[in-house]
Amino acid sequence: TLVSGGDTEDHSDDVYEITGIIIGETSNGTSYRKEIVSPLIINKNCFWITEGVIETTIGETTITVNFGDGTCDNVATRIDENGVEEEFTMEMRIRKLFRHTHKKHKG
Repeated sequence: TLVSGGDTEDHSDDVYEITGIIIGETSNGTSYRKEIVSPLIINKNCFWITEGVIETTIGETTITVNFGDGTCDNVATRIDENGVEEEFTMEMRIRKLFRHTHKKHKG
């Protein structure tokens, strides 16, 4: 959902909120569920998801990823099934990088 920036001609100020659940089964029959428990926020001025929380459950194991407080950075926190937190850096999404670079050089 577009939550900000839709009232301007400049799409670089657009901010989107993403919600949802995905449920399925792996090729070996293990059930999984990914749920966005706090909406993911995507700002067109940033390469990264800037905030939101996803819970992933595979079988009996749940891992949570927290994307932060709205700061535009590539840092997120993974929380394992025992509550142990680990900060990690996200790799840049190639497709988004290509799109950004292509528009920049297109003129």
